[in-house]
Amino acid sequence: FCLPHVYKNGVMIWDPRVDHYSHQNFLTLAEIEHVLTAILAQDVTPFVFTFEPGGHHAIYHTPLQNETEERLAGAFVERSEVAVLPAAQLPAAAEITNISALGEGPAIDRIEALIASEPHLVAYAGDAWEGNGWRWIDIHHSDASKGAAVDMLRAQLNAERVVCFGDSYNDLSMFATADESYAPANAADPVKEAATAVIGPHDEDGIARFLRERFELPG
Repeated sequence: FCLPHVYKNGVMIWDPRVDHYSHQNFLTLAEIEHVLTAILAQDVTPFVFTFEPGGHHAIYHTPLQNETEERLAGAFVERSEVAVLPAAQLPAAAEITNISALGEGPAIDRIEALIASEPHLVAYAGDAWEGNGWRWIDIHHSDASKGAAVDMLRAQLNAERVVCFGDSYNDLSMFATADESYAPANAADPVKEAATAVIGPHDEDGIARFLRERFELPG
């Protein structure tokens, strides 16, 4: 696949044609300190995502505090196939791409409020798959968003029309700038409301079926 790849909600864009990242929007030390202070004040475990010398990625965390966080750490290993390590092992040379946390709704709401005063931070939050009142939050540099990445790719590729798909709150900026946006039936309600149309759910191959019909692909 020779077109640019967008990672981490727009934090990084990889251009395989020139074999390097064309855009990078990492968190500064001051922003990292602000975020960690806000998360730890709520007795929630921060998960720190890094980009390290040699092109390696890893996830670091402070001591896990409950079974839900332990399951989340295990899920990160299964989904991303990167190392998940104690925060004490975080190398000084690592760049921080984003910081995430999972906690009870009121704690996540307070974290979101605490970082709202930082002009160069953006937070995406929503209900977690774990249920029972759990919510997640993912915090990036404000220049990093799927919408900004779409705009960059539109200019870089001289694209006449952009069609996108998304199911969660971090997709709303992309929906706002794309020419067409489609949400699977199991997407968050605000995402479905912002979409051009709602298509079939993930577990019924909704996007693949849409693409097959839209572009008359063979079955």
